Amino acid sequence: MKTEESGLFQDLKHDLKIRIEEAEKEATDQYDLVEKNDENETREKLFIARSKVVKGFDKDLDKAHDWIIKNYGAEYWRGGKWYPRVWMLRDKRIAATIERYPIVEILNFIDKESRFKKGQSYKDMVEIADRVTGGKKYMAPKGPCDFASFLVETDDFYRRIRKKVGYSQVYIQKFMQSFCECGILIKLGKVDRHGGMLYADGYYTQWGDKLVKHLFLTSEKHKQALRTFRPKGISVIYSIYH
Repeated sequence: MKTEESGLFQDLKHDLKIRIEEAEKEATDQYDLVEKNDENETREKLFIARSKVVKGFDKDLDKAHDWIIKNYGAEYWRGGKWYPRVWMLRDKRIAATIERYPIVEILNFIDKESRFKKGQSYKDMVEIADRVTGGKKYMAPKGPCDFASFLVETDDFYRRIRKKVGYSQVYIQKFMQSFCECGILIKLGKVDRHGGMLYADGYYTQWGDKLVKHLFLTSEKHKQALRTFRPKGISVIYSIYH
């Protein structure tokens, strides 16, 4: 059954067609294609004109997507999975890495540990992080921010993540270690002598009356790390369930 197109999608298609028509007309006039009447040259010049328009249009769509994520990230991803990001899939080497290792599954679990915090749950998260770090904040471009932190306790955290992703505790711990080494995670410290380890995978900023989570993992900082990613001591994927 054919999916009904939204009005916005129809407007975007119409806008692209108009841009293409205008580019073709401009190329026709610029290179006197009508007067030359050279079929091969006409085909080539019009193709190039369309290509420039389509690529520019696609870049604008990417910018629009990035703007939505930046300003309405919580609404966009609520209930969904944050990974894999588009830039991960577009990079062939990163796409191969996330196909080889369960990076996406582990990162999605970790992301939800500190996402959607508000009210008392947010206050509790900040209070624990402040106690562990002595009040240290993450120094973002716009100033100090609260860590998006989560507690890793052997009995609880690894039981839940093992059940979710299907890999052994030792295997997952090697990924956690590798994530810390390349800056995807920050180890904040031990909660207490008998408690677990507190980690952060990002930080929070205030946007209007909303809290927005920003990840340490970005394309600018971690593309190369993900291209060559290989947890220490791991050569073959293994699981206690498989």
